[in-house]
Amino acid sequence: MSVKPFIIDFGTVTIRIGRVGDKLPSFIAPPFFGKPNLKRNETDVCDFSGGNGGNWLDYAIFPLNPKEKHDNSIPISAITYDNGEYNLKHDITDKLLECATSSKGVDELMEGGTVIATEPNLHTPQFRNTLADVLVECQRVNKFYMCKRAALSCYASARGSGIVVDVGGACSNVSVVSEGFVIQETIKEEPIGGTIMNRILLNYMSQIGTIIRPSFEYIKPVKTEDALKGKIQKTNDYVNSVGLRSLPYVRKAYYEYAQLYAISRVKETCCSSGENLGVAMENTNSCFVLPDGTFLDTTVGKSLSGIFCRSLFNDANYLEDSKAFQSMESLHIIPSRNEHEMIPLGQFLNGLTGLDGLLAESYGAARQLVSSVCIPDAIKTVILSGGTTRHSAVLPLLERRFANRMPDVESPLFMSVGGDEQQYSSFIGASILASFGMFESLCITREDCQEHGLERILQRKCP
Repeated sequence: MSVKPFIIDFGTVTIRIGRVGDKLPSFIAPPFFGKPNLKRNETDVCDFSGGNGGNWLDYAIFPLNPKEKHDNSIPISAITYDNGEYNLKHDITDKLLECATSSKGVDELMEGGTVIATEPNLHTPQFRNTLADVLVECQRVNKFYMCKRAALSCYASARGSGIVVDVGGACSNVSVVSEGFVIQETIKEEPIGGTIMNRILLNYMSQIGTIIRPSFEYIKPVKTEDALKGKIQKTNDYVNSVGLRSLPYVRKAYYEYAQLYAISRVKETCCSSGENLGVAMENTNSCFVLPDGTFLDTTVGKSLSGIFCRSLFNDANYLEDSKAFQSMESLHIIPSRNEHEMIPLGQFLNGLTGLDGLLAESYGAARQLVSSVCIPDAIKTVILSGGTTRHSAVLPLLERRFANRMPDVESPLFMSVGGDEQQYSSFIGASILASFGMFESLCITREDCQEHGLERILQRKCP
């Protein structure tokens, strides 16, 4: 019985690993390591470099769970998104795959096996060359294949062609796929994704006086004997008795990393549709309660949803609390190209086109291409992909705004499966592609790399 190939699906928020045939990834973790660092400030001579000149990765924490408290640790990611490109750090990526296939992850080695890996839609030589080198030289796989995420999302939706709208953690990307090929001329991308939105929402909560804290900062009340026996109900007084612990050794970078995770949970749980969105949704009066007893009612949920849609579509009309948001626009909260500097929120948002604008530009570019490059059916279906597109207002707003932007064209079919299938559509598409009998013929072998060179064979077999 042949061993099923591995699937590696990279993202800036999580890395997903599993086997072909799996409906969903069997291992999901942030692509971060906790780098040990004992320096208190830049002038401190006390540093930790991994023992006697060793590699710090041998002492790093993985997986770096943002719900757990880690002292003197700085989160370092294997994958970054800078200046419109995804980049992989070679040594960290190698260690990441080593840990992910160990007993901490899938508990199966890749050595001697076959791998299908996802890559960004926009052609990025550094990313694919680094990943290929790690797979062949470090992980010692026998065969591998790389496929762009948009094409895989089409396969997951039982399509070979379509316009894929992918909003992940780092950016919003719209790409046209024609018969399995991502047409580079149609790719439109902006640096607005789930992580930036989390920063915006985190600062908004601070503006209205609600501090979002990592879960490890809270101290739960000591359970009495009666509480352990279930004789005491959790009243408001019980919830409000939750205290806060001092965190003198938790680094600022790690605290922010955990904060962004906490606000992402609030975003997914608390957001509800406001009147300004004009989207019909199931009416709910439920409240979200923070560990310290703070209630986030539907008013807060509508404000968060309005900010989410305002940022994604670049339309201030969706704001429910415009006054508080306007006071944030001068705050330097968005990372710039220089990682040590921040730019004002207003300046960042003014430079965006909006998700519907990206779709219109990509659609228009595809219409200008000849049918031999882009078949007509490729622009008849719009497929939503990525975790950020799961918000219930994204699909109806995108459909409505696209129709308003391009009223002279026939509206395409919009597809949104929702749930985990939408978030992990590229993984599912990879599982489908690698299950075909012809998949082995697509793969690059170790012999191919030795005969033709890594860069040339990648261009030939993974266009």
